[in-house]
Amino acid sequence: MAAHELVVAGIAMRRLRTAAARAALARAETAAGQARIPALTAEVESASRVLNTPAARLIARGEERPLRLAEVEALLAS
Repeated sequence: MAAHELVVAGIAMRRLRTAAARAALARAETAAGQARIPALTAEVESASRVLNTPAARLIARGEERPLRLAEVEALLAS
């Protein structure tokens, strides 16, 4: 179940659907906890960090700032 949810989260991230990715990662975390497999738990934690790590940078008015995946999603939707 955890592996399945990790795949679902990965697909959602690639499609810039961060809410769906967060939900899938939450389900993966629950399943990994129930499985009590440390490597699986670490994999879920690693995937979760991707959502909070800068994924792009915005350059506007001579200034540059990093954007997380959710910010990229919002920018593209605007």
